[in-house]
Amino acid sequence: MTKPVRDMRKNLRLLAREADDGGVPFRIARFAPLRHADAIAAIEPIEPWASLGYPAGWLETYLTRRDTALYRFTLLRENESGDVAPAGYMAVRFPWLVGPFLELLAIAPEHQGSGLGAFAVARLQQAAHRAERQLWTSVALHNPRAARFYERLGFVPTADVPDLLRPGFTERLLRYDARP
Repeated sequence: MTKPVRDMRKNLRLLAREADDGGVPFRIARFAPLRHADAIAAIEPIEPWASLGYPAGWLETYLTRRDTALYRFTLLRENESGDVAPAGYMAVRFPWLVGPFLELLAIAPEHQGSGLGAFAVARLQQAAHRAERQLWTSVALHNPRAARFYERLGFVPTADVPDLLRPGFTERLLRYDARP
């Protein structure tokens, strides 16, 4: 195993252990199949999964299935009273070609626009920088809001892949180059 691969694996494991960013009400925790039913139920019916026709229960199955190359995280948000609760999920596949692949970033509707997604992606970008890796993700073309989100964070389109997830739907592959 090469040093950049070891470094990236270490950085992914450390994502959930890094110190808080003073005053930011967000946290990243390693996913543990606790009682996340409410948060999962809030995320399942949103785009792009609604248009793709994913069945009920798909997110829980995805987050709990055995897959040693998938790093799963729960995105937490602190409320006004100081309680922390699940507000989203992130899953990163590594190794994947020439860098990690952000396979899932799902934020509950009531937390979208709060900065939680940008916080999680920024942490992932920092991990990629430390390991001198490229970071990849994809967005559904029928989800322009997600495409704008990633482009604001420095991702650039690299290719369109028709029929990747479902016939008739095209995904756009995006790359963030974290190499020096």
